[in-house]
Amino acid sequence: MGSKLTNSRGRLLLDNIQKLGCSFIFPNSPTYWLTHLNHQPDILDFFFTSIPNHIKHKIQNSCEISSDHIPVILEINTHPKHTHTRSEERR
Repeated sequence: MGSKLTNSRGRLLLDNIQKLGCSFIFPNSPTYWLTHLNHQPDILDFFFTSIPNHIKHKIQNSCEISSDHIPVILEINTHPKHTHTRSEERR
């Protein structure tokens, strides 16, 4: 997934999400920044969803830092794709 570390809670979360038929959506860049020198930035903020594959979505990190977590924005295209009917094709 997105995080650099795996632990028992993460494996349990992944197992249960997969059992529900859901998937993860996460950004490509870190969402959590630690000030400690021995720690690396990581992806801790994500979505799990059952959005059908045909529905387009976009995920991005917000540029505004509100704490040690960077807000994540998920945009879902809710406008259905118009398909032409046979009567429209005849015009």
